[in-house]
Amino acid sequence: MIKKPTSPEMRVRLMCVSPPPVEHDGHITEFGLQDKKQVLHPGMRLQDGVLRFDFTITAQQKSDRAIPKFGGPFVHGPADAPFLYLGYREAQAGAAWIKRIKIPLGQITWAQVEAASAPGKLLEGAVSGQGVATVKLLGEGWVVHKAGGEI
Repeated sequence: MIKKPTSPEMRVRLMCVSPPPVEHDGHITEFGLQDKKQVLHPGMRLQDGVLRFDFTITAQQKSDRAIPKFGGPFVHGPADAPFLYLGYREAQAGAAWIKRIKIPLGQITWAQVEAASAPGKLLEGAVSGQGVATVKLLGEGWVVHKAGGEI
């Protein structure tokens, strides 16, 4: 029996500096990492007010693609232009989006995937929660680090 190769699972940490306020136009809001079912995962608020989102994604190396093919419940978009969403909306059921922040994954290299898939490592990036539409990552972009803290 031929065993199908598995897709490496990569630990990812997304930091959101200056997240949106918890109230908009007098209504309580929710903000978080959006999964494919449009559920928002709130992340962990750090002492400095930054929100930290820890999650995993998978990656497959495809010879016909310049970037890895990413998968998992938080990866949106087509294979050649994958991204993450941070969503912001009123907390009531059925509320429309106030805004969504689109974080591209296309700059992640296969070397970063392999490094971040190693035990004790993760891929980290940071964005401003004040952005709208597609945003650039802050600092050096996606960077592989030693894992610190729970994920």
